[in-house]
Amino acid sequence: MLRSLWLRLSRRARLEQDLRDEVEFHLALKTEKLGDAHGAQRSFGNDTLIREDLRDAWSFRLAESVWQDIRHAVRAILRTPGFAIIAVLSLAIGVGANTAIFTVLHGLFLKSLPVKEPGRLRIINWTGEMTPATNVSGYGLQHQGLRTSSSFSWDALNTFASKDSAFESVGGFSDLRPNVVAGGRAQVVNTYIVS
Repeated sequence: MLRSLWLRLSRRARLEQDLRDEVEFHLALKTEKLGDAHGAQRSFGNDTLIREDLRDAWSFRLAESVWQDIRHAVRAILRTPGFAIIAVLSLAIGVGANTAIFTVLHGLFLKSLPVKEPGRLRIINWTGEMTPATNVSGYGLQHQGLRTSSSFSWDALNTFASKDSAFESVGGFSDLRPNVVAGGRAQVVNTYIVS
């Protein structure tokens, strides 16, 4: 199919001549039958419209339209190469930026965690009565006047990690905001301590 389409597109002049010959042949038959060229032309109809209808039937209009668009685009690019270069660079930057953003998001959110069985990981929370410690990391409100948190003391973490515990292994982390001096300037940085 593509080969025949390519042949049609590349041999357009020959096809146009074949189309003209075909219309003239049928018009000549009509003239011979009626004996009057003017009456045959009236009976036959508008030969330009007939040629256009036949051209649509003989050709693949979508492919020809795409081919025309490509030729027009190439001519426009050659006429204004500066605009074409800016357009291509804009597209390249857009595609590159989207690729970079997706790569970062994929690495952070979509890709599975770098552990053997990420589906077995759990976060341990506790729930208890209201306490005055409202600035605990992982702190949240629970229904019925109870509070929940994922923060534990070092002793609790060691208890969870003991051999008698139901956990295969336990890890803990805590966030810190120390002051760091660099180049004579102090700055607060976000860090984590991980067990």
